[in-house]
Amino acid sequence: MKVLTNNKGIHGAACILYPGVLDSVAQEMGGGFFILPSSVHEVILLPDTGNEDSGELKKIISAVNTTQVAQEEVLSDTLYRYDRADKRVVIA
Repeated sequence: MKVLTNNKGIHGAACILYPGVLDSVAQEMGGGFFILPSSVHEVILLPDTGNEDSGELKKIISAVNTTQVAQEEVLSDTLYRYDRADKRVVIA
């Protein structure tokens, strides 16, 4: 698991838009991965090993957003996946 943010840790979730960042992460992880929006400040990247339950990951995102993240800092309740072969982000 990796946390992606910028060097200031403020509005770092936007790092997923930086050219080449997601492909570099996929290369490090050896394949595609899930993107769990943690807040506007960071996202959590989890390797897709084929054993993850996307329904459970969605529940985790929702629970954390409801109980741990300030409403104005919630990014999304949606689970995303980076497809390394197609080099694109899709809704999981």
